[in-house]
Amino acid sequence: MGNPEEFYLFSVGLSGSASYWLTDNLEIGGSLYWDWYNNYDKFNYVTPPDGTSIPRVRTMFRAYQNEHAVTMSNLQLTWFQEYSDTMDQQFYAGYLESMFAGVGTEFLYRPKGANWAIGADVNVISQRDPQSYFGVYDEKWQNVPEYGRPFQVIDKGFTGFVSGYYYPQWDFLQDLMIQVDVGQFLAGDVGTQINVSKQFKSGVIAGAFASFTDLSAEEFGEGSFTKGFYISIPFDIMTVKPSNNRAFFSWQPLTRDGGQKLGRKYSLIELTDERDPWYQRPNASNAE
Repeated sequence: MGNPEEFYLFSVGLSGSASYWLTDNLEIGGSLYWDWYNNYDKFNYVTPPDGTSIPRVRTMFRAYQNEHAVTMSNLQLTWFQEYSDTMDQQFYAGYLESMFAGVGTEFLYRPKGANWAIGADVNVISQRDPQSYFGVYDEKWQNVPEYGRPFQVIDKGFTGFVSGYYYPQWDFLQDLMIQVDVGQFLAGDVGTQINVSKQFKSGVIAGAFASFTDLSAEEFGEGSFTKGFYISIPFDIMTVKPSNNRAFFSWQPLTRDGGQKLGRKYSLIELTDERDPWYQRPNASNAE
């Protein structure tokens, strides 16, 4: 994350997670994060004098991190349903991420051997109260002096998208994935997010995304639209043992509330990757 006062906002800590399969389809899992050090005090967002025009879905991140030394990042039940070798669905409920709780579902149609897929997700959400481990906000307008002027939150809301995934086959666009999401973002703004990522022979993935919504420049604030960059590094280029795990680093030049998506625990396009590997393709650095 970033903001005008600090090029990169970061947190250093330890994360731990656990999960257990209750049945062949139903998983319960959760994760905790211990924050050892962060520079979130450099984030200088100020609520406008007349209050926020849109809910503070991301600009409150400092409150979520600083209220407790150990935070519950996630605690949810997830049901996975495989209808065929081309159609999958997941249902989930609980504390979906550090800032939101709710229920939702995602559906994916991924034809076997095709270079495209299409999916959709629907989520009913409530914003978590950073002053409580398990509480959520039950009123839209909040007045908490330590968080600044009165502000809006999501007491009950909806977010969801129709998503298209495309893997170009042209030589000049090899190893590329293009994802386009159309729908409603966390703050209630409607629009599109475009995400383009490139995988290199080492397995490292680098990408960029941008969200364009119906918020005016005045409503959005400085930055005009949400954009960001990320890099994903497979563990097996740093270890002698094969691994499907990855280290993920991201950066948003400016953190604002428009064009923000829910941080869901699982994504079906990644869970079904073994059928037509892209994320899990073997390291080709030494290939001829």
